[in-house]
Amino acid sequence: MARNRTTVDREEKRAEILDAATDLFLTNGYEATSMTALAKAAGIATNTIYWYFDDKDALFIEVAERTFGESLAEYGAQVLPTLVDRLLWLVTVFERLNGLTATVHARARVSPSISTWHDDFHATADRWLIHQARQHLAAGANHTPPPTDEQLAAIPRIWSYAIEGMVVHQLSDRERRQVCETLVRQLDAL
Repeated sequence: MARNRTTVDREEKRAEILDAATDLFLTNGYEATSMTALAKAAGIATNTIYWYFDDKDALFIEVAERTFGESLAEYGAQVLPTLVDRLLWLVTVFERLNGLTATVHARARVSPSISTWHDDFHATADRWLIHQARQHLAAGANHTPPPTDEQLAAIPRIWSYAIEGMVVHQLSDRERRQVCETLVRQLDAL
């Protein structure tokens, strides 16, 4: 069944607003991006944004969802043979999206919707990281018996903090690799 023109126009306009918001949030940051500037970049009146998004935080969440989702799709298209390579890839993603990440952390303190998104994102990331750890351990078959869930529970937080720290402190590629290799060695030592 064909979609009517109104639905298509609405979806296209929403996508145009998201495109403009993504560009401005990544280029200028959340705080420096006014709804007026966003409307101008999208070629619409400011109040039109509110027909598509409840507020600036809701728009930001959509941008974050879309941007991190695109990164996951990018991940699926790559061949990253080792856990160290996968952790280094995460560092590059978070470096590229550092402005969004910094905004999430700042806004999570004052915005219930962004706080919820942040918590959900970390829960998803934690599951992915645990999966990566289990895959690595299974491939090495060095553990008899394998680490318990309790032993692996802290791994996602440690890795998340290390990844965020590498981005914030702008380590060299060599230093990043050393950190990631150390994280993997610590996993192997469980």
